[in-house]
Amino acid sequence: KRYDVSSIAVWGTCYGGGRALEAAAGWYAGGPESYYEDTLGSGDENRPAPPHVDPIAAIAWYPTRYDARKLFGVSNEGFRTFASGEDREVAVMAVFGGKDTLPGSTPEDAALLKECLEEDPRIKDCMVKIFPGQGHAFAHANIGMGAGASGGDDEFDRFSGEDYGSLAETSMGDSGDAEVACLLSTAWMETYTRVFLPTVGTPVRYDVNDRWATLEMDGQ
Repeated sequence: KRYDVSSIAVWGTCYGGGRALEAAAGWYAGGPESYYEDTLGSGDENRPAPPHVDPIAAIAWYPTRYDARKLFGVSNEGFRTFASGEDREVAVMAVFGGKDTLPGSTPEDAALLKECLEEDPRIKDCMVKIFPGQGHAFAHANIGMGAGASGGDDEFDRFSGEDYGSLAETSMGDSGDAEVACLLSTAWMETYTRVFLPTVGTPVRYDVNDRWATLEMDGQ
């Protein structure tokens, strides 16, 4: 109601992917108020804290700087309900690269996140996919960048490090993995944020053919 929308989804990459997972879990170090104070500066009247966000769908691409066991699983430290008092139900999707070596984004991290999500009763549905042969930021690096963009500008460099995605070439023109990741993610968001005429059927996590429930993307 605060945002005047019927539902909210969060989508983050790299460092933002970790924050998207935290929002999905309803977890903030010290609680939501301390999180906003750390972000905006305590007592800054000119920069009021944003309202708390309770997404019903979350998408994280190669997330970093998060603790899967604190966020999800049977012993999670997140909120059990939304701010409205309703039981928390969130659909979470995550994308990883098979060659990613950044902490939080490795294939081992993907397996742990999947395990924690599947154990968590608050998770309405989940899908965690590893794209074999891909590195960090494969799905979004350089997307939307002009031909003249370069690493010589301070503001440019500030948001082009490991936390925000490398400047490596995407695989869009080769295997099409970046496009597949985009299509899957937008479909996930549309499916699980629709309040009017909501999607019904078997959750992805219970896919009878195991194609979408398995960890590794099969490429077919």
